[in-house]
Amino acid sequence: METKTIWLDGKFVAAAEATCAISCASLMDGMVVLEDVPLFKNERGGFMFRVDDHVKQFERSAKIAQIELLHTSSKLAKAALKVAKASVADGCDEGIVRFIAYFGGAAPIDGLLPLGGQASVAIFCMPFSGEAKSISAGSDACSGCGDSLPGVDGSFRDDEGSHSGERGLSCSDSEVATAGISSWRAISNNALPPQAELAASRANAAFALREARQRGFDEPILLNEAGDVCSGARKAVFAVRDGVLSTPPLACGVRESVERDTVINFAMDLDVPIVEERMTRADLCIADELFLCDAVRGVIPVSSIDGCTIGKPGKAGPKPGPITKAIQERCAKMMAGKLDEYAAWIAQVE
Repeated sequence: METKTIWLDGKFVAAAEATCAISCASLMDGMVVLEDVPLFKNERGGFMFRVDDHVKQFERSAKIAQIELLHTSSKLAKAALKVAKASVADGCDEGIVRFIAYFGGAAPIDGLLPLGGQASVAIFCMPFSGEAKSISAGSDACSGCGDSLPGVDGSFRDDEGSHSGERGLSCSDSEVATAGISSWRAISNNALPPQAELAASRANAAFALREARQRGFDEPILLNEAGDVCSGARKAVFAVRDGVLSTPPLACGVRESVERDTVINFAMDLDVPIVEERMTRADLCIADELFLCDAVRGVIPVSSIDGCTIGKPGKAGPKPGPITKAIQERCAKMMAGKLDEYAAWIAQVE
């Protein structure tokens, strides 16, 4: 299913009308700011997750990239809800509502963009596929959202799954991932700022994910240039050892994502001690539990790293550890609208 309605610079237009020149500046240089907001459904209908916080992240990315946004936070949030409403009316109530800011004019000959300037802003929905998708590296199923990434055979595929209701952030016991340390390094803070979600920087995750799939793993883990654990392919990394939840600090090159903040909040609710600390690849191997999280697939338990089993394997096969499972379940309850204290995080699509 293709998105039919797009909000472009303050107006709603048909998808066929939302175009830019093949030589546009942002396409040439990758200077596109993005932000993805989950659109899910529960028994009350469709809703968006932490839309105001995602808008703030979008604005921060634009500020770092010196891209001027002409629209207020409130206008962007309302536009996103209208796009989601149109998507639900078209029969799609699960997917990603994506914000992008870009320079649509022709690129200069020298390929250099101006340091600042007004950009076009578009908001549109990218639906999940209708079929459930395994996170296994052997799966060839594709969905309608996410970034198309080169597969093992060189063809392009999507790195996102589909979810429904509480399933969205609560994978079943069989949905665990294998991971491998990538030979590609996370982009340095001094090269491209991780706090700015740019199309150019997403190529780094694409290289790492393709390599992981070629090696037979589901997910890559990227280290920074100092050899510290940084992130997954656009995913935050969390490890549990002796009952303490650890995650790399922002100084290691980690993006301060809404989903990372969500997991931290839930861990505190569950009275799970949490620390931000530098971690090595060896720290991951000896972890009792390991999981990743992102905007689309939520909490993703990891069963092994470079073939080293995480925790103690069960007789029935790899399963999420108790802390991972507790965070998954809390996420699921919140997304289903069953946690009153987080009602403000859910924007109903009406």
